[in-house]
Amino acid sequence: MTKQQTTKKDFLFILLIITILSISLLSFPLILYTASKYGPGSTHDSVAYMYAAESLLKGDGLVYFGYDSPFVQWPPMYPFVLAIVKILCGDIPTGVKYLNCILFSLIIFLSGYWLYKKTESPLISILGSISVLISIPLVYVSKYIWSEPLFILFALLFMIFIDDFLCGLSLKHLILGALFAALSFLTRYVGAIAIITGCILLLIRNGKIGRKIGETFIFGIISTLPTILWMIRNYLLVNTFTGGRNPAESTLKENMDMAFATIASWFAPDYSASLVYIMLILILLISIILIVFNLIIKKDKSEGYRTSIPLIFSIAYIVYLLVSASIADFDSINSRLMSPVFVPIIITALFTMHSFIMFIGGEKNNKKSKIKIIIMECVCTLMFFVWIINPLSSIIEDVKCSHEKGAGILSSDWWVNSEIINYVKNLPNSKKIYSNIPDAIYIHTGRKAYFTPKKEGLAIYGLDKFKETIENEGSAYIVWFNSDIIDDIYNVYDLENFFLLNEIEKFSTGTICEISGLRGIYSESN
Repeated sequence: MTKQQTTKKDFLFILLIITILSISLLSFPLILYTASKYGPGSTHDSVAYMYAAESLLKGDGLVYFGYDSPFVQWPPMYPFVLAIVKILCGDIPTGVKYLNCILFSLIIFLSGYWLYKKTESPLISILGSISVLISIPLVYVSKYIWSEPLFILFALLFMIFIDDFLCGLSLKHLILGALFAALSFLTRYVGAIAIITGCILLLIRNGKIGRKIGETFIFGIISTLPTILWMIRNYLLVNTFTGGRNPAESTLKENMDMAFATIASWFAPDYSASLVYIMLILILLISIILIVFNLIIKKDKSEGYRTSIPLIFSIAYIVYLLVSASIADFDSINSRLMSPVFVPIIITALFTMHSFIMFIGGEKNNKKSKIKIIIMECVCTLMFFVWIINPLSSIIEDVKCSHEKGAGILSSDWWVNSEIINYVKNLPNSKKIYSNIPDAIYIHTGRKAYFTPKKEGLAIYGLDKFKETIENEGSAYIVWFNSDIIDDIYNVYDLENFFLLNEIEKFSTGTICEISGLRGIYSESN
């Protein structure tokens, strides 16, 4: 290659980097616009993360919101990050708006960079960056105070560095891959999938069995040790590794239907969901065929590794989520829970598309082959711009709605204008507040609130613990919202059997009562 050719290639590379960086920075106006009215969206999980971060800064350690018990339901990484956000910005919701913009932007940029690094195709890189920018699930989770954007970034970095190691780079890339796998596991328990993916890839690669086992051992120790120590801490405090979980209400079949319906909704309108299923199966089959071809037949195994990494991660994540949701009860499978597989699916599809184009086109040095490749790329680009119509229109509608009515759930017009919330602002601070939605009280009044006791589960959340608290403190407020019925906690009518309740105010949306003491001697059998 001549000096002039090298200079031209460097210039084109810089131009490409500027292009994908520009695409990634579009995440800032997009996310800031959605959160411009009431800040980022929030749910119970959001409040739990925020409260744990604030309790950590106060020197009380990580405390779970709603029960004043140790924070064990989630790993500690996201509360640590929120604590840093509060130090830097003074206010977590304001800081999270910019944090999510940065995380989303990094995910877009790294996706485009990884695609170019492995395919050397500017077209594939740019299409990948645009795909991530207009992804329905990533825009959705980036509106909220949730750990998913951070988890997705760590998982992506894990895949990039483990890919570098598998393609012949130094041991430091294995260690970096293990560190980002560890961080993903410390962010969400489902991050164990990054570790499982890494171990599978390290064991199936070419090489002596002894060396592969040694590398897998190093990777496994580095990636699992921090979270194992965290789980030991949890067990010592509350006799559970990851918090209490109720049995699942959804069957495996129901969860599979929800998972694939969710994925289909990202790529096409409802009426063409069956077509999306067929396309996903075809992409999966073609990917597997190309991976096998590249790993077994071709001397250069890097192409096989790069396609297998996001594919194995996606399959392992979906299987893990389906099995977990069929054993333990948590949120229904939706775009939030499935969002971590969007980027790997897109990268797998684009890696597969590039391999297929190269396979059809043949040798690059042949003029006829180059013409074939250009034609194939034009066809793929046309198909891409037809595809983006659906996600782009969905995102525009969602962003507009979020801007006008609030980013979502607790951050919305309904809650800001709630009569009960406005009444609670004037309640005396001398008594604790218990509720079925204490998160809303905390978000909109700044006052700490607690859940009413749970009917089942750990004793620290139960009725006896609540009775002990009332005996010690004498009285408390119950703020009950009619809009959210939770079967596993005691409601106002249940508590009347055990405590003296005086109604303070009644609204169309709920009731405010005062507990003035115990109702004689009672037991749960009453």
